[in-house]
Amino acid sequence: MKNINQKFLSNYRKNSLFISWSERCISVAGIFFCCGLLTLIAHQSGEFLKYQEWIFASIGANAVLIFLIPSSPMAQPRAIILGNIISALVGVSCVLLIGNFQVAFCLSIAISVFLMICFNCLNAPAAATALGIVIGHVSTYRYVLFPVLMDCLILVFLGFFYHSLIGRNYPHKPLKFLDKWKNNPDSESNQAFKKIQQIEIDRVLSEYKEVFDIDRNDLAYLIKRVEFGAYHKKLENMICRSIMSAPVITVEIHTLLENAWNLLRENHIKSIPVVDKSRQVIGIVTLEDFLSHADIDFRRSFEKPMQDFLSIGAKKGLVTSTHYPNAIGQIMKKPVRVISSDRNVMDLVHIFAEQGHHHLPVIDENRHLVGMITQSDFVQAIHESLQKQ
Repeated sequence: MKNINQKFLSNYRKNSLFISWSERCISVAGIFFCCGLLTLIAHQSGEFLKYQEWIFASIGANAVLIFLIPSSPMAQPRAIILGNIISALVGVSCVLLIGNFQVAFCLSIAISVFLMICFNCLNAPAAATALGIVIGHVSTYRYVLFPVLMDCLILVFLGFFYHSLIGRNYPHKPLKFLDKWKNNPDSESNQAFKKIQQIEIDRVLSEYKEVFDIDRNDLAYLIKRVEFGAYHKKLENMICRSIMSAPVITVEIHTLLENAWNLLRENHIKSIPVVDKSRQVIGIVTLEDFLSHADIDFRRSFEKPMQDFLSIGAKKGLVTSTHYPNAIGQIMKKPVRVISSDRNVMDLVHIFAEQGHHHLPVIDENRHLVGMITQSDFVQAIHESLQKQ
């Protein structure tokens, strides 16, 4: 019997909603204080307007949504306000038009839910609003405005105020993890990727044939975070030193442009770090730097403009930082983004994906250059690691 009870408790904990104690205290405090203000305002308004009905029962369930799960689509102002108004209208109409209580009971709930789905304002407590009106035999449309509309407006306003007070967003703004993966979140490729992901999420959800109470953008965010965490776990023991290319071809600040260009071409590489006498990285020069500074027009001859630039680069208006007029120092980029050899390879995701780098110098504890990592090295390392596991 003891084992059965332990198994039952274990399954119950796995399947129940996990709520931290801090979240419980914050939510309960919000419900207590804001519902207290709501009843005070509604009661005073009811006495002023000479109405006995100044509160409706399902406002408590709406308060649970707003203060406990404010990210739920059912907790958003549109669902709270419009959902309860529609349900109240349906409930009063059923009381006025349908004499049979059982029929009115069933129709009020069914029609309310159907209309809320049509108007994209599904709110579970609102169905109870319609039911309460039928049970209480409320036969005036004034009930829709007071207390239903007024109480909902007050509750939404108090929810906005309380969440702002504790540093949270309400109404809920969908999370956008994917936008951080590109320098330009609105780029055509990034938009295409997000569209594909959205289609896949819709396809998977459709297979369950159930309604999930979560925003699809939030779901995409959670999926990406889980994927990232899973990859990080698999690669947590892999450091940059294990995937870098070494030794590295380097140049110094006074290296002639022609010599650096020949190194790029002969070794089939796209970048060369610029180092000082102690092999500390002070800059980097890429193939794109040569092409942009040489003002290459691929519609005409490539060779002549490049040869002119390599021999008389300083005469093209470039500001040289060395004593040599056509040295590498005049076109190198600085400062340079580098990474330590003992950093985890997953740290490269942020650098390559978000910041747009294609090659990264690797330094040791003394900041001396010890290797080079490219996007190809990173992709190959991830592929090999996943293949092994």
